[in-house]
Amino acid sequence: MTEIESRDIDFIETDFPSIGDANRDLDLYELEEDEGTLPSSSEGGGLVPRPVIAEDSGSDLQPSGSITLDQDSQARRCSIHQIWDEWMTAMQEEMSSMDKNNVWELVDLPPGHKTIGNKWVLKVKRKADGSIDRYKARLVAKGYTQREGIDYEDTFSPVVRFASIRLILSIVAKQDLELFQMDVKTAFLNGELDEEIYMAQPAGFEAKGHERKMIEEDHCMYLKRSKRSILILSLYVDDILLVGNDMDSIVTTKKWLSSTFEMKDMGEANFVLGVKITRDRSKKLLSLSQGTYIKKILERFHMHNSKPIDTPMEKGCTLSLDQCPKNDEEKNQMSKVPYASAIRSLMYAMLCTRPDICFAVGMVSRYQSNPGPAHWRAVKRILRYLRGTSDHALCYHGGDLRLTGYSDADWASDKDERKSTSGYAFILGGGAVSWCSKKQSCIALSTMESEYVACSAAVQEAVWLRRFLQRLGVTAHAEDAVLLYSDSTSALAYAKDPKYHGKAKHIELRYHYIRDMVSQGEVILQHISTGSMVADPLTKPIARDLFFSHTKSMGLRRI
Repeated sequence: MTEIESRDIDFIETDFPSIGDANRDLDLYELEEDEGTLPSSSEGGGLVPRPVIAEDSGSDLQPSGSITLDQDSQARRCSIHQIWDEWMTAMQEEMSSMDKNNVWELVDLPPGHKTIGNKWVLKVKRKADGSIDRYKARLVAKGYTQREGIDYEDTFSPVVRFASIRLILSIVAKQDLELFQMDVKTAFLNGELDEEIYMAQPAGFEAKGHERKMIEEDHCMYLKRSKRSILILSLYVDDILLVGNDMDSIVTTKKWLSSTFEMKDMGEANFVLGVKITRDRSKKLLSLSQGTYIKKILERFHMHNSKPIDTPMEKGCTLSLDQCPKNDEEKNQMSKVPYASAIRSLMYAMLCTRPDICFAVGMVSRYQSNPGPAHWRAVKRILRYLRGTSDHALCYHGGDLRLTGYSDADWASDKDERKSTSGYAFILGGGAVSWCSKKQSCIALSTMESEYVACSAAVQEAVWLRRFLQRLGVTAHAEDAVLLYSDSTSALAYAKDPKYHGKAKHIELRYHYIRDMVSQGEVILQHISTGSMVADPLTKPIARDLFFSHTKSMGLRRI
């Protein structure tokens, strides 16, 4: 048997939501969605067999409502066959890129070695308005069949935190910096592999006369500052954001990148990682929105004609394990609901631009393993809320570049484990740059303890953001201590002067990190009234008017 020995390969270990068995045969083609991929199969022969999308009843992407799984699969088949010429062109471009980068070498399979299969991942790249930009095909190895520590040691791709991107964009708005975008073509082909990997040749692209040979594989934030200019490069796998105040430096950097790697210059940044960037430089206003994405997920889950609602979760609403299905009939009914797929779609919006749904999405995500009708109704309420706020954006309006944080907690709010919920939000330039809503890992014995634990998590994020700003060195406030607000006087007193709180000696040592950072001047703790606590909607469902007030303070506005 002949194998392909290759240098650079794209490993996909965990990106298949419905894979239950590592040895399960996945087809030669996948049509990639905005989140995850859908298993598919190829049928028939010929030089390049046209793909056929398999129907997988175990996938959490199956639709609900009036559309059946079979109808949806048929639509996916048609979507590939109708534009087959475009996909074929994209696959040929991928093969040409691999050949240009000397990705593999045709060899005979050495004794004692095994091969791994491959497949094509097909994806439609879209513009900010949802129109088609280009068709993209990637040849990937079935890396999920490999065993960690035997076939490979680790995998890595440079990925910048979205909090870092938002922080930089808030500075861009305030200082009216230049903002450009570039794309690395076939980014993974520039990597190097330490392991020997043998992969079968892709179907339909076998080397003539060497059809039985195998392929042997071989082959986040950067800052440049001078006295007068600054250049920041943010890298998310193959997407690059360039920020600077000197066009000559930006042009020089673009030319160097293009001469070193195969690049695509996207011009001024207006759509990155599924997020639309809108600027009004005369007003020093920059906004981030996902209106097109939100409308797409509403249509996917048949909620695009639903009645809008004012808040993502009703005040006083509680979810628990008691609402999970109790028998096989109830479980079978809920198995037809695309619960996990809806959560995944909502999470991407929440992580990028929508702190207003952070608590609600975190709450419903706790029940993905066995959701009940009440949990699904809560998910649909979030979708109804997004239906009425799809035109909202996270805005940075050139406000103060002094980092300010808010920390809050809801004591014993989890009805199943009686654990508390922590929440924090950090504001820079008039908008939120970092936020979090999370169930605490320990059981707090008092309100003070839950607030103290929440403050500890907020302080960790505050210190990271402050040091990141210091490294950038683009604002005079970078050396200032972060002002962190809490509405708990007892937690603040214990953080500043613990000797009067003997009843709290049982609190785990790691939460006392807050004291060290306060004493070092990294953070300043200050009390604020509960009515002014911006992080309140990150810990519990609250009344409509208060919810609007706090989300507006986070920078969310209708555009």
